[in-house]
Amino acid sequence: MSLLPQSRFPPQARLFFHLLFMSVSLRSVSYPMKLALSMMFGGRCELCGEITAFEFVCSRCLLRLPYVDERMRTENRILQRFEGAIPICRAYSLLYYVKGQQSQHIVTAIKYRSAQAFGEWAGTFIADDALSSGIFDDIDLLQPIPLHILRLLQRTYNQSVLIARGIRKRTGIPVASLVRRQKYRMSQTRFHAVERRENVVGAFEGQRKAILKALDEKDRKGKTRLNIALVDDVVTTGSTIINCARAIMQAIPERADEICFTVISLAISGRSQIGAVTSEKLNLPDATISNEEFLALQHRPLS
Repeated sequence: MSLLPQSRFPPQARLFFHLLFMSVSLRSVSYPMKLALSMMFGGRCELCGEITAFEFVCSRCLLRLPYVDERMRTENRILQRFEGAIPICRAYSLLYYVKGQQSQHIVTAIKYRSAQAFGEWAGTFIADDALSSGIFDDIDLLQPIPLHILRLLQRTYNQSVLIARGIRKRTGIPVASLVRRQKYRMSQTRFHAVERRENVVGAFEGQRKAILKALDEKDRKGKTRLNIALVDDVVTTGSTIINCARAIMQAIPERADEICFTVISLAISGRSQIGAVTSEKLNLPDATISNEEFLALQHRPLS
């Protein structure tokens, strides 16, 4: 599967103009010709501003993005952020999130510059890249990390929903609404690791009826586990995704062991920072509570 995203034109036309653009620098083309090419075959690259026959990002910038080299592996260091904390099946992140680099520009554009079409494009890019890895083969539902209603009114859209819609376009996997954000909190971008974790504790509430309906559908298909893909734009400590997953399990404690999660994100924080979040790093006694301990707490009778 090619890393280059789909454009609006047939494959033959895309290939022709890709080869043309790779062999002839657009800087040597006159402005009227650039304008004509932009109107006919694409637009300006969101990252470098050059005319491109592709949607949103030119082929030169696509080749320079900081891709996560082990993203296709079944076992990877992305997975380590969640192992033991939630029942995790697979984990995938397309890019390393590096401040000041192009990966940050992509996330910022989708999150804060109302680039909604760019967000869906990112989702299709993820799907095109990851399809060959088989990560989507067993996923039943795509669950975007929800925003609080006040945050949603402020931004007018949820960037994680846009990414999930883009994935749905390529895979056909339905986008679900199994959890809602019940507490309005400050943006995670302002906090360090410990503060990020504390900021999302109790922030989510699982929707019991919707989850039970999904589990019943799983039973009708004869599957033993419901695989829910949690979709987010950026993974930093993993606290948001962990708390979201636990809210889903808390809503149906009697059937929580029938659920597993796949984590899919556009980006994950810098190369040197990948690794499991441990109690030593966070200096919190319950930071690494295992999934087994968590499930036991859900079944504990109330005093």
